[in-house]
Amino acid sequence: MTVRRLGAPDDLDIFRVLRLEMLQAEPSAYASTYEDALALDQAGWLQRMAQSPMWALFDNGEPAGLMAYQRAGHSRMRHRAMLIMVWVRPGIRGAGQADLLLDAVLEGARAEGVDQMELNVLAANTRAVRFYARNGFRIVGTIPNAFRDADGDHDDHVMARWLKA
Repeated sequence: MTVRRLGAPDDLDIFRVLRLEMLQAEPSAYASTYEDALALDQAGWLQRMAQSPMWALFDNGEPAGLMAYQRAGHSRMRHRAMLIMVWVRPGIRGAGQADLLLDAVLEGARAEGVDQMELNVLAANTRAVRFYARNGFRIVGTIPNAFRDADGDHDDHVMARWLKA
């Protein structure tokens, strides 16, 4: 398994394949929908890739996971970022591959001056909550009815991790 940062124009196909796969495989886990992503044109995909530093996990050279972060825009909040687009193919989960990917993202964020990483995770997704807690994130709040889909309203946990040593 290897991890590398995406961002070159040649990486667009890797990003698009992984993003579509994650949205199709686990539609209830993301605010965006597969249909939203399909509606993006080339410029939209490039813009999305450019606005979020992202890393991909490769299994024998094949893209197998994705994580990104979005930095806060206001000057007094630039020390914070939001972890987004977290996904690893189901067949390789539970073997530490997501840890490798998260470590790369956090190290990249730290190197770019991010001191605090935050995320939202469905409260009912206990496996993901345990993964984040094992990696130093703690629940700092819960947003009731934060996410609405065909199955109803779902609560989101807000989790955060301080990155400075």
